[in-house]
Amino acid sequence: MDYKIYKESLREKVQEELGENVSVYYTEMVKNNNVKKEVLALQMKGENITPMIHVDSLLKAYGCTGNLEESKNTVLEIYKGRENALVGWKGFKWVQIKPYVRILLVRLEGNEEYLQGRPYKKVLDMAMIFAVLLNEKDAELAAHVSWAQTRAWGIDAEELYRTAMDNLRKEEFTITNMASLFPAELAEELREGGDTYIFSTKNRIHGARAMLRVDMLKAFADEKGCNLFILPSSVHEVLLICDEKEMCVAELKAIVSSVNRDPDVIEAEEVLSDSVYYYDRGKGRVRIAEEDT
Repeated sequence: MDYKIYKESLREKVQEELGENVSVYYTEMVKNNNVKKEVLALQMKGENITPMIHVDSLLKAYGCTGNLEESKNTVLEIYKGRENALVGWKGFKWVQIKPYVRILLVRLEGNEEYLQGRPYKKVLDMAMIFAVLLNEKDAELAAHVSWAQTRAWGIDAEELYRTAMDNLRKEEFTITNMASLFPAELAEELREGGDTYIFSTKNRIHGARAMLRVDMLKAFADEKGCNLFILPSSVHEVLLICDEKEMCVAELKAIVSSVNRDPDVIEAEEVLSDSVYYYDRGKGRVRIAEEDT
């Protein structure tokens, strides 16, 4: 079926099923790094939250089955589950939401459209934005916090930031030797080039915020007896490498940049930064690594 015909047929079927109280339409969603994706929006009258389904995921499933009814049923299931999203925002006061506020790190430069309409704080060359954790067990992140939501809660950006930082200090992060994730023979080869460690949340979802835990960086650097290079692997994790073999910052930056531009390795919306960062034990802080580090 032609793409345009598929889209319109799907929209009509969903609209017919949901009735006139729900507007079913296609729109463009701006995601991290200003990646734009077409989505099917389902806006019910009187509700502020609009479930949105990526068209490419629907089309991919349809390409396997050729069954338009399955596409329609998928959309309807997502719509019927909208209460799971609404529960995090409707009827809850700020004091109830506070424990579930989390930080996400994204690129700052070139992300103006994505950052529009939401509070954020600059950190190095990145932006710290905020989200609410609705399902602590699965670390499911709800819709990002907007200025409209802060007004509804009666808080300002500074209180949102302080709350998120307090929660960050209580979160559990892990530092894992990358070699331990591979078969023994390959792990041995990896260690010959120096140990590399993954620093992230337990489930490695939006875990790059781990690099804000300077206390953990200090403890790890003291244990290893070295300063640390921090490579932004993605928005989900960062890599830690001991600065003990006169490593070249330019070469590390070239590696990061090369990975970020390879769609077979990382999706554009998951790229965090082209910079390399450096934790200095003497100064106790993270900075952008300079070429002469």
